[in-house]
Amino acid sequence: MAELVPPPEPHNLLRPLLACLPTALAAADEALPAPVNLGFETGTLGVAPPGWAVSSGGMEAALMEDGCPEGIHCVRLIRRESSPGAGALVQVIRADAYRAKRV
Repeated sequence: MAELVPPPEPHNLLRPLLACLPTALAAADEALPAPVNLGFETGTLGVAPPGWAVSSGGMEAALMEDGCPEGIHCVRLIRRESSPGAGALVQVIRADAYRAKRV
């Protein structure tokens, strides 16, 4: 019989998300009025798609068109060899349009 492994503690699941918070807060002054380029339809291959930023200085994003599960483009996050930690592709948007609404 297979051994049951307990799920990770909730605080361990939040750690990568919380690591992205400083970058998101720093970009808050440049918040977009609404989400853009959600399907990565626009941009230059090999660089981060317009409207998106990488949350960690140790990561970089590259727009690509080969091997995408759907659509014409997708994004690959690449960790620089010497960089520890987690990273994410993020968009900072103004919340005005969502105020008092369930998202």
